[in-house]
Amino acid sequence: MLKQWSKGFMQTMGKGRRGAAALAFFALLATPVIAPGPGGMLRVPGPVGGELVPVAEAADTQGPAISADAGIVVDAKTGEVLFAKNADKREYPASMTKMMTCVLALEEAGADELVVASANAADVECTRIHAGDTVRIYYVRPAGRVEFCENTNELLTTYPGCIGGKTGWTNAARGCLAVAAKRNGRTLVAVVMHSQDDEGRFTEAARLLDYGFAQ
Repeated sequence: MLKQWSKGFMQTMGKGRRGAAALAFFALLATPVIAPGPGGMLRVPGPVGGELVPVAEAADTQGPAISADAGIVVDAKTGEVLFAKNADKREYPASMTKMMTCVLALEEAGADELVVASANAADVECTRIHAGDTVRIYYVRPAGRVEFCENTNELLTTYPGCIGGKTGWTNAARGCLAVAAKRNGRTLVAVVMHSQDDEGRFTEAARLLDYGFAQ
């Protein structure tokens, strides 16, 4: 699965859709937490295109303590897992799935094509989309509709070097966060899943990034 998503990431980069490519990269790095390969294996850098090793062996077991059910921090350039907790456990990703949704939408359709919301797409928690809504980067139906959105990723303004990410929250998933930060030319991506409270996902993701940058 990692290989397939890596291919999709490179194809997206080739199409010049850098925003989507960044989202694809987040989704790629979140995958070990959401759904690892067979037998709990993760591809890590090696002398010949990488090798498959158990996630637990790829991570530093003496890393930071986090209360979230699962978490991981990865070097974005090398793919090295700097720390992982319950990386083999399947978790609900909540709205972090929208990163991959964005990538797939851009791969399968142009930015100017009409998209009609289905009843299934509208039947989720806390959505403003209704069945039959038609959009193009603006609303066609209902015409003139405008939505004001608030970015809930607190690390964008509180964590030095934060360059983006995606939050998530549902009753089943609890607090989720995928976030990237860059310092001194090095970019790390951290993911926490099933944090018990809203604030914990931010403080613990920051803790993972701090640990990663200290390595």
